Amino acid sequence: MRAIPPKLAANLLDYGRHLEEEAARSVNRQQRGTDDSRLNFYLMWFAAHGGVGDPRMPHAPLQARNFVLACYTVALVRGETLKGIFIKKATIQG
Repeated sequence: MRAIPPKLAANLLDYGRHLEEEAARSVNRQQRGTDDSRLNFYLMWFAAHGGVGDPRMPHAPLQARNFVLACYTVALVRGETLKGIFIKKATIQG
């Protein structure tokens, strides 16, 4: 904002706030869409591999739940993704 004269910057401040709000809303909407896509893909993967009921498997032993998630991670690493592309290590690490 240094390149803009002070009076002009002051007069445009309200517009700038609106732009910031819209940008933040857009980012949040995109992240929500990404989260929904990832969840839906996991649910499809779980069902396609014979999973029945709650994919969180709350009544299964912890070791069994961890095994299913580890297998899903391997599937993602192999390129079995929504877009059919390999994912990066950083994505897996969160």
